[in-house]
Amino acid sequence: MKPVIGITCALQKPGGMGPVPTFALPIYHVSTDYCLAVEKVDAIPLIIPMVQSDTMRENILENIDGLIVTGGGGSLPQRVLQQPYLPSLREQNPERYAFDSSLIKKALRLEMPLVGICRGNQMLNEVTGGTIYSRLQTEIPGTMCHNQEGLAPWGEPWHPLILDPESVLARIFGTLKIEVNSLHHQSIHKVGKGLKAVAYAPDGVVEAIESEEHPFVFGLQFHPEKMMGEPFANNFFRALREAALSYKKAKGGLEINE
Repeated sequence: MKPVIGITCALQKPGGMGPVPTFALPIYHVSTDYCLAVEKVDAIPLIIPMVQSDTMRENILENIDGLIVTGGGGSLPQRVLQQPYLPSLREQNPERYAFDSSLIKKALRLEMPLVGICRGNQMLNEVTGGTIYSRLQTEIPGTMCHNQEGLAPWGEPWHPLILDPESVLARIFGTLKIEVNSLHHQSIHKVGKGLKAVAYAPDGVVEAIESEEHPFVFGLQFHPEKMMGEPFANNFFRALREAALSYKKAKGGLEINE
């Protein structure tokens, strides 16, 4: 019996906030690393398109056992990156914001294993009432560079991360200090309701959150799916698989409707 892990995707529209594809058509896309990481731990990856029907979203959740809300989706244009404050998550991609918000709310209500990565981490935080910094370098002067794009391969460690020794995440990772990659300009400011910060960069930026109310809900500001050669990343995806498998065995008869 293999659990099915749903993986959200990004939406790129011609003329949108991100770089325009060479073919002028709207596309859904997601990094293959998410799928490969799920497959590596013997779970089934399923990419979720941004269906418009709320009933269809519920039907999708009925057929998966865990959910990864992804990051990525294309860098912001240089004209935007040069601004002191960046657009909000909603402004960057309204359709994706609405879709991800809907899935997160439904997954939390179902007690489904849920992981938000990078943008997904920020989405999880916002959906639960938290806030994010518009731009770290503007709002926290003197903070370190948190985006290694163009400076180092995305899968290479960029900075240390220190975990709360009492956190569930530290127990899953099997260590209190790791080296992680970093590909973000924005980050968590006020932590959402029912969540707690459990990992920090050396400059104090929140790098991970976990739920105090749900059995397996985490937000990671870094990208473990790009670091599957590291023990902590393998441990995390294996833990996600086990949580999803337990959910699969126990979910019979659950209702998704609000």
